[in-house]
Amino acid sequence: MAISKVNGLGLLEAALSYAANGWPVIPLHDCAWGRCSCTRNCSSPGKHPRTRQGHKDATTDENIIQQWWERWPNANIGLRTGAESGIVVLDVDPDHGGEKSLENLVKCFGGLSETIMANTGGGGSHYFFQHPGSYTRNSQGRLGKGLDIRGDGGYIVAAPSRHQSGCIYQFDNPDIKLSALPEWLLSLLLSDGKAKPPENSSLILSGCRNAELTSLAGRLRRQGAGYAEILQELIQKNDFSCQQPLTRCELKKITASIMNYPIQLLLFRWRDCWRSEEGPDCSGVRHVLWALSGYMDTRTGVCFPTQDQLSRDTRFTRKTIRKYLDEAERLGWIRRERVSTRQGSWNYRYFASFPDE
Repeated sequence: MAISKVNGLGLLEAALSYAANGWPVIPLHDCAWGRCSCTRNCSSPGKHPRTRQGHKDATTDENIIQQWWERWPNANIGLRTGAESGIVVLDVDPDHGGEKSLENLVKCFGGLSETIMANTGGGGSHYFFQHPGSYTRNSQGRLGKGLDIRGDGGYIVAAPSRHQSGCIYQFDNPDIKLSALPEWLLSLLLSDGKAKPPENSSLILSGCRNAELTSLAGRLRRQGAGYAEILQELIQKNDFSCQQPLTRCELKKITASIMNYPIQLLLFRWRDCWRSEEGPDCSGVRHVLWALSGYMDTRTGVCFPTQDQLSRDTRFTRKTIRKYLDEAERLGWIRRERVSTRQGSWNYRYFASFPDE
């Protein structure tokens, strides 16, 4: 299949193209105005199957696919992964630290081979690889925070489906061929995420473990990380970089000892300011600032939420969200910068600000 053609196709045509390539598909619920077509209080809008047996119903039969999309013309496309389709997908979610986790793995083990990649509607990435031929189980966070594997018995949302944010899934490098899983990634998958780093990576020797890990924990704490986040980072550093890893009990003691370190972060200073008596009088503005703080980078005070996401978090209408954002900017608590997205639309970048600075 020419992946380059999928980006310009409708949902039915794209589903048929995947099927023609031997990749089984299923219809998923779709999203309109940020809400799932299942009409329930959905925790996975636009991502769960419409059919009774879910991913087990995935097929390459053109007649069945035609019937599905005639019945649900706006259905998102679910793409079966694993031996049935011959693909394994690495799902990188930047909102949960996926980009940083992948960066750490690449530094420790080596780069990813050039392969097909898709941009998800939520700002993440899907890396497509050839199925290795042996059973590859699905996992969530086993390789690191924000990193999921979709293998045997799994599926992904595929282009040109629409995300809850309103953005479209699309392939980023459509002319690249599907490549094999890098050896280091395959080793991690087969060894439950605990493979040893290569010989040329920087190992932490036994006599330096406590000092190195305590230094890392202290740096993370000063940047505002909590107990769970620090412990997770120490576990990853310990397992991947220490010549003789410490026990989990020892890592927990290091984390607990570091929790009294002071925090020096823009986000926390900004949040304390607008929550104080000098903050905005309007409760609606405070509520919107609270929603923005949930997306902001703790060090830089920058975030990129959509108005649909803010509306969902605050339960305000989009019109009300815009009113309170305008007021917050007028008072000097935020700055906004209009930016274009990969899909050709636009969104705002938000900056934490202080009225007196």
